[in-house]
Amino acid sequence: RHVPLRRWCDERDVAEAVAFAADNPSVTGTVLEVDGGGLPARVLPPAGRTAGASTTAASADLPEKAENTA
Repeated sequence: RHVPLRRWCDERDVAEAVAFAADNPSVTGTVLEVDGGGLPARVLPPAGRTAGASTTAASADLPEKAENTA
């Protein structure tokens, strides 16, 4: 439910992230999180609390993940 870009990533997004990390000589000793586009639990409001008005993009209702039809 908490997807800042309002879309889920797909296989191509993951492949591009891996290619970027593998091809870039400046990315050394770095953890590149490829998590599907969701917000990690550490930045979400605690369970039972409602997010404030300043977090409308993160707390907006999003459509279900569409199946890949390609």
